[in-house]
Amino acid sequence: MAAGRRVSVIKVPKFSRWQEISMRRMEFIEKAIEEDIRHKANYIFCVDVDMQFHSRVGAEILGRLVAVLNPWLHKSNRDNFSYERGTVSTAHIPVGKGDFYYAGGFFGGAVGEVHDLVKACRANLEADRAVKVEARWQEESHVNRYFLTNKPTKVLSPEYIWDEELGSGGAEIQVIRYATVRKNMKEVRENI
Repeated sequence: MAAGRRVSVIKVPKFSRWQEISMRRMEFIEKAIEEDIRHKANYIFCVDVDMQFHSRVGAEILGRLVAVLNPWLHKSNRDNFSYERGTVSTAHIPVGKGDFYYAGGFFGGAVGEVHDLVKACRANLEADRAVKVEARWQEESHVNRYFLTNKPTKVLSPEYIWDEELGSGGAEIQVIRYATVRKNMKEVRENI
């Protein structure tokens, strides 16, 4: 890290289901922003930890509210997006609605905008929990619902959250910046 920079580690509790960590992520981010980050930063980016940087990521990602296209669905039309279709969930997106399918593992922007996003997603996750509903893709479903009515000011290509199972990216994705790390899911997710 350069002079004046630091990394802070926020430990999260262990849960019996990996999905619980995924869903509680919004709560942890909201709390971190309110207690510390809003006083020390202009921007915050929330990225999955089981990823690896392969190329430079810099100021080009900065924007008020930033989303990244999901690498599995960026070429699909909206009828094939894996939005939450269950009408009981607060993450519900009706058929025929939605612009893109965004990855839940990389979003960010100005601290205030991200705080609004995580606070809304947390409230919706808790509302779903109260009626014993879990959105199809946990917090990613809620992020996509949020972006339906709160459009991102910047949309990044899937090169920022590539999945190596998709190969090299071909002519369309010439630079892979951030990508999945191969892992034995049974080893890292005890409840599979």
